[in-house]
Amino acid sequence: MQNTEIKHMIVAFILFLMGIFFAWETRNLPSGFMQALPADVYPRVIAIVLAGLSMMKFIKNFIKYRSNKNNNEIEIKKFSFKDKYLRPVVIALLFYLYILAVPYIGYYETGLLFLVTSIFFLGENSFNWMMKSIFFSSLVIAVVYIVFTIFLDIYVPSGIII
Repeated sequence: MQNTEIKHMIVAFILFLMGIFFAWETRNLPSGFMQALPADVYPRVIAIVLAGLSMMKFIKNFIKYRSNKNNNEIEIKKFSFKDKYLRPVVIALLFYLYILAVPYIGYYETGLLFLVTSIFFLGENSFNWMMKSIFFSSLVIAVVYIVFTIFLDIYVPSGIII
């Protein structure tokens, strides 16, 4: 188990360095023409978020490594056929169907359907989980709509409703 935390810390640290490097490189991006925001804002925000999340992952795994080192506990996980093979295949199939459906149904409608079905499939088989997947999927699509369509005025394939 300790070996896993060390690997995760190494990957998190590399991603942190990449985020810092990308944020540093955005300082030379030219301004766009007639845009609501300068061209460097979006990549800089993504790079800073990458660096921040990577550092949080590093700290989390460091704390876990230290506690496991003190306890000398070994955690064994069993993976079922569904976890190992079925879920990735179904998610890949859903993603493929999502790509095919966007021109016909629309970007936001297809995105909502994709998120609801994939979140529900990856979680529990309960009514409570289904309601959570609908709520969070709707929230994500609403934020994407506000940012891309209203705030940034970016064209996305129109659909049945939006």
